[in-house]
Amino acid sequence: MTDRIIVATFKDTNSAYDAASATLIGLLGGAPGVAIGAAIGATTGLSGDAVMAALDSDFVDEVTDGMRPGMTAIVVEADEGSTRAIDDIVSLAGGHVYSQAE
Repeated sequence: MTDRIIVATFKDTNSAYDAASATLIGLLGGAPGVAIGAAIGATTGLSGDAVMAALDSDFVDEVTDGMRPGMTAIVVEADEGSTRAIDDIVSLAGGHVYSQAE
């Protein structure tokens, strides 16, 4: 398995919420993943520097080029060999997945 940074972007907060409630966070970490997902919003400011340090500038540019005002992004670090399941869930909610292996 490979550690990955996965960024899922959505046109709005409701679409992101729909994808997250369609077991996206649970898929990544089981029941503890749901609790961690709920805590992500509360700790974004605290962990933002750590996440940014792990991202390469080309990846950041790729994601930000696709973002528009009003869009929402979910950022997770996962130990995943493939993002196929995540891609499918995010796609159903109208989102787009970017991933970077660490």
